[in-house]
Amino acid sequence: MLVEIALLLFALAAVALLALDLFRGRHQADEARDHLERLRAGESEEESAPLAPPTDPLTRKLRAAGLALSPGLFILGLVVLGVLVLVGLLVALPRAPLAAGVGALVTAYAVYLAINEWGKFRARRFERRLVDGVDHTVSALMAGEAPVRALASAAAASEGDVREELEEVVNRLGVGLDIRQALERMVTRFDSEGVRLLTQTLAVKWRAGGDLTPVLRSVGWIMRERIRIGMRLRAELTGIQLAGLMIALLPYLLIPVFLWIRPSWVDILKVHPLAPRLLLGAVTCQLMGLVWLRRILRIEL
Repeated sequence: MLVEIALLLFALAAVALLALDLFRGRHQADEARDHLERLRAGESEEESAPLAPPTDPLTRKLRAAGLALSPGLFILGLVVLGVLVLVGLLVALPRAPLAAGVGALVTAYAVYLAINEWGKFRARRFERRLVDGVDHTVSALMAGEAPVRALASAAAASEGDVREELEEVVNRLGVGLDIRQALERMVTRFDSEGVRLLTQTLAVKWRAGGDLTPVLRSVGWIMRERIRIGMRLRAELTGIQLAGLMIALLPYLLIPVFLWIRPSWVDILKVHPLAPRLLLGAVTCQLMGLVWLRRILRIEL
């Protein structure tokens, strides 16, 4: 019975995901058409408005992770995943519904955490590679190249995402778009302070005119310092993070030892009426402690 319910929920979720995806695609097409009409009409954005990724936190995390999903679609996917895990655990552990609920919540949170960490990793990797692109742009400007040609030269010398984004900036400038519109995609896809600093400074200086070389040289130095300080802090905190992880895993590593040396110490967990509740409470407290430890050791530069 539970398996049939799970399959029904999965089918309903698939239909809902498809409908939301079609609706989102139509909505994005309408927005793109309206944006093109505004460009043709000569409308422009405010020069003082800062270049920034979407203000919605969940949208920022999804874009940073490279996922073109709406927040509603992502939340629905997490709910469907949680329900499927819940049903599976209820089938495997029919006498522990509370443990099944905790397992479903932990699974959904683990997926959200993995996407969040992947977005941060992509942003850090892109920023490290982008510094070399900035240095190459400065070198091209000092050699007498025009700003657009300098960006094109930096794109040709770069690799991966940096090359793709710089080429996109050059192509957008080539078809007549404004510098802010040319840099908009880079800010949206890679959410980091270094990228925001570079794009905002480049947009302001591009419109103000003048030599870009000293400005880009200063921005490149700041980005390198941020990367150096961030790497040092992460290296210093890695030991604490590993120690916390080992302490969390220690009880599970000791259980096989107890089963081998003194099985009677573990047998009581099988027969005592309060054992399931106590174990569930211990695991829940442990997970809450790991989340708390992660928050206090989080590095924001």
